[in-house]
Amino acid sequence: VASYIALFHQHDSDHDGFISGQQARPILAESGLPVQELRRIWDLSDLTKDGMLDAREFAVAMHLIEIRKKDGVLPTSLPQQLL
Repeated sequence: VASYIALFHQHDSDHDGFISGQQARPILAESGLPVQELRRIWDLSDLTKDGMLDAREFAVAMHLIEIRKKDGVLPTSLPQQLL
C-alpha cells in the first residue's frame, strides 16, 4: 500500500489530495489491462463517485489491478477488506 500511496503523491501534481481520471489514465494504462476493465476498476475504486481518486481510492484501484493480473478475475463488488 505504501508504494501505491507514494505513486499517488508523485502524480498529484497540484497537491490537492486528488487525481482526476485524466491524471490516472496513463498510470492505470501501464497495467496493460483493457480499457473496459480499467473503467470497471475505476468505478469500483471511486468510492465517493466524484470522478476523482484520493490516495485511499487510488490504492484500491492499484490493488484491484494486481488482483486482476494475478487471479484473472475482477470482483463484481469491492471486497469488504478494501473498504
